[in-house]
Amino acid sequence: MSFNRRRLAFRPGLVALTWICFAAGLTSACDPPEPPPAPASGGETLASERPPSAAMEAFEAIDLPNQRSPLKEMVSGGQPDEASLEAAARAGFRTVVNLRRADEPVPFNEEAKVEELGLRYISIPVAGAAGLTAENVQRFAEVVDNPGLYPMVVHCASGNRVGALFALKVHQVDGVGPDSALIVGKEAGLTRLEPAVRELLGIGASEPAGSD
Repeated sequence: MSFNRRRLAFRPGLVALTWICFAAGLTSACDPPEPPPAPASGGETLASERPPSAAMEAFEAIDLPNQRSPLKEMVSGGQPDEASLEAAARAGFRTVVNLRRADEPVPFNEEAKVEELGLRYISIPVAGAAGLTAENVQRFAEVVDNPGLYPMVVHCASGNRVGALFALKVHQVDGVGPDSALIVGKEAGLTRLEPAVRELLGIGASEPAGSD
């Protein structure tokens, strides 16, 4: 299977990004070839080029549960195994963001593995619905809005918490309307935390909330 046809391809998040742009009126951000702007405080510039063809196989090997690509040069989903982290390093990824709590069982030391591979490891522990705090949303926004950290892997156990934080981030930080923010969250993997996210967005919850 070719790289561009894998699952939702590497850019299904352009659908979600289009919703963000539509709601916020930021039409210039919807142009796929353009990289995100550099932060006002400076820092590294996000590479605008796709990985060279020699790295395509490595990108395809990043096989996360419920894998998505909410933003350009971001892969998100559930818990990566060691092989997926190695594939990310080969493909030129810079950062791994883990939304799981430290007490959640993982068969290897992820932080040590990431650092061994020369990547940056960032932990933002989200304890289910109770962890969908303004502080965690803000921290998440600071990370995903930092071009110097890309390309990036963002994960929890299933992708559910990734989608939840995306929905809250685009609403609370970027000013996207609640209905569009919920769509963004679902595109990014939101599932069982949807009721809690709906409540935080002010549009009500219809089902019991889960942690992952």
